[in-house]
Amino acid sequence: MKKPALAGHGAVRVEGGAPARGGAPARLRAGRGAHKTRETTAIAAPAGTHAIFIHVVESEELIRYFAREGYRLPIHATSSGRAILAQYTPAERQALYRKISFERYSPTTPMSSDAVEAELRRSAARGYHFSNSDFSKDLVGVALPLPIRQRRLSIVVAGPQVPLPGQGAGDRRDNPTRHFPLCRKSIGRS
Repeated sequence: MKKPALAGHGAVRVEGGAPARGGAPARLRAGRGAHKTRETTAIAAPAGTHAIFIHVVESEELIRYFAREGYRLPIHATSSGRAILAQYTPAERQALYRKISFERYSPTTPMSSDAVEAELRRSAARGYHFSNSDFSKDLVGVALPLPIRQRRLSIVVAGPQVPLPGQGAGDRRDNPTRHFPLCRKSIGRS
């Protein structure tokens, strides 16, 4: 089934031809990430205390992360949201943290602004944002900031956390962080 080019979502609309790094449209970058990783890939934009998916290329695998355009996630509790937060100034983040209701979605959910800031520092050191069931149980996400023009966007590759029964250590789902290089390559960063 063919997906729409890029679903607009009110104030968080990205023009279909908006160039990402290297000049390719952002939606094509997400498509490359999904094709190369065989996992769901999405582009997210800020929406208050949430990140909202503005473009999704869903995996064709039977077991996959199911996401749709318009899906909202807590900005502090997801790799896609934290990749957006990393693009804010410290003062902008502190102002946003005062509006966040730090709800526990799992044992790994950051529960304070200090915890989110610590995760942002770890992400900066490793070069990518990572979530492991922080918001959605059994879901792993690897994300990168995707600034386009004046927009603060992120691109995320997400999929199931654990290997499926009967799949060995070499299976594509055994280490979701190995998708990071493919994610970087798909958006034109080396």
